[in-house]
Amino acid sequence: MQRQIDRIRQGVSKWGFRRSLWAAIMRRLNPWLVFCQVRMRPIQRAPERLSTAAEFTTRIATEDELAHACSEMPDQISQDFVDAAFMRGDLCCAVFEGPRMVCFQWSSFASAPVVQGLWVEFNSGYRYGYKTYTRPEYRGRRLSGMVNHFDDAQCSARGCTHTISYVETHNYASLAFGDRLGNQRVGYAGYVRLFKKIYPFRTTGVKQHGFRFYRRESQG
Repeated sequence: MQRQIDRIRQGVSKWGFRRSLWAAIMRRLNPWLVFCQVRMRPIQRAPERLSTAAEFTTRIATEDELAHACSEMPDQISQDFVDAAFMRGDLCCAVFEGPRMVCFQWSSFASAPVVQGLWVEFNSGYRYGYKTYTRPEYRGRRLSGMVNHFDDAQCSARGCTHTISYVETHNYASLAFGDRLGNQRVGYAGYVRLFKKIYPFRTTGVKQHGFRFYRRESQG
């Protein structure tokens, strides 16, 4: 109970009362309702190079590097996930400190799984960024921005013109990060869980970008 009270106090201090109340409501409803902002931005054709610390490098992660990351970060990424992502043609861009992967982000170009039996799809020519992770000891060093910037360049070279993503409406830190990248809200989407079934929904603005959650039993 005390931990919950402390969490509420910290949220009010950081985000204000109304947003903290909304976050508390959505966390309580999460077993039945997931409600997200769908966000989009054009991908720059020739992104300016970011100045980065000398100890970090960005590159497309290889299968061997990802296998090593799976052994080091089993709670965040698994070999089954990597194999399925490569089968779909997904791309993993990562930040390294020497040989050690410290931050990664995946991109899909057609569709990707969300939760068991639920997938996301979107217009051709879009890049859907998902599963971004930074090791805790490296957070606060803007590595997510670094890998996102590099990812833009790689996806632009593949012919992508826009990036699209979704963020739960009470995930204020991720929304703020997206604002810094220039992401624009195009509408809302989500899904309802009732009686062991999932019912997706979306608003009109989201439809223009072909974005939707949809039910699909196969994860391959």
